Amino acid sequence: MIGAIQSGTSTAVSSMKEGVERVAAGVHQAERAGEAISQVQAQSRQVLEAVSEISVALREQAAASTEIAQSVERIAQMAEENNIAVAGNAETADTLRNLAHTLTSATSRFRT
Repeated sequence: MIGAIQSGTSTAVSSMKEGVERVAAGVHQAERAGEAISQVQAQSRQVLEAVSEISVALREQAAASTEIAQSVERIAQMAEENNIAVAGNAETADTLRNLAHTLTSATSRFRT
């Protein structure tokens, strides 16, 4: 009977050691999983920061594009105004040429 108790005790101790080893392995795996989750969280934060920076850059580019478009509009308007001024100058030059011709004709009567 003592042999049977010793055998049962030995089996129980062996089972407990095996259980302790399994628990230790489970704890180790849980620690590794915790570390992996921490790494995922850190990398997620980095991705979030990168997305935020990209968002800011896109807003800046949109503002710059709007400013460029406005500048191009102003340049086009100035070019149109310049064309109108050139046309006005051409008309004025024609008027002055005609006046000069009329004046030359009028003064030529006094020369002869």
